[in-house]
Amino acid sequence: MTEIKFFRLLLVALAALAIGLGGGIAWSVYQQGEAETAISLAFGDYNRYVAACADPNDDTAVDLAERAHEKVARLSAVRDAHEERAQWLMWTGIVLAPALVLLFYAVRWAMTGKIRPLWLLARRPG
Repeated sequence: MTEIKFFRLLLVALAALAIGLGGGIAWSVYQQGEAETAISLAFGDYNRYVAACADPNDDTAVDLAERAHEKVARLSAVRDAHEERAQWLMWTGIVLAPALVLLFYAVRWAMTGKIRPLWLLARRPG
């Protein structure tokens, strides 16, 4: 394969990386937003049940408030997991994209001895 074909392969790999990781980040952020909405609704239920707990003899309201609190905690854990996944995917892309470019130019230099980037080859200094 020629040098330009390897460069095109690098561009395809970078595009695939951007689309794959970008899609994963978008999905995680969407899921995080959905979990945030569910947390808001569950927290509203929790507040309503806590307000109903003014009567100390009403065990049902206390039980519902405890269940709503557990639901808020579960949903918060889900939201945090989606946030962590989005951050992990973002940092993976931030590390992998330059690593692929550096790997390409390191292999290119090892095989051909050329250092200048391909987009500068057409320009002649002088």
